[in-house]
Amino acid sequence: MTQEELKRYLIKCCYWYYNQANPLISDYKFDMLFKELQTMEGDNIDPTSPTQMIYGERGVQYEDWAKER
Repeated sequence: MTQEELKRYLIKCCYWYYNQANPLISDYKFDMLFKELQTMEGDNIDPTSPTQMIYGERGVQYEDWAKER
């Protein structure tokens, strides 16, 4: 999976986890993929990366993020 594909997949997973309360993958699998993305990014972190998102009460605005891509 490319870095961009991984970013999109993790954001999709966050949307389903936080907004729909219906996780696509286990927490463990998410954590492993998240760490993989962090490694891929290194010092070149994209501000739109899931590693830079804050999740919580408002949920993940996946639709808005996807429209920008």
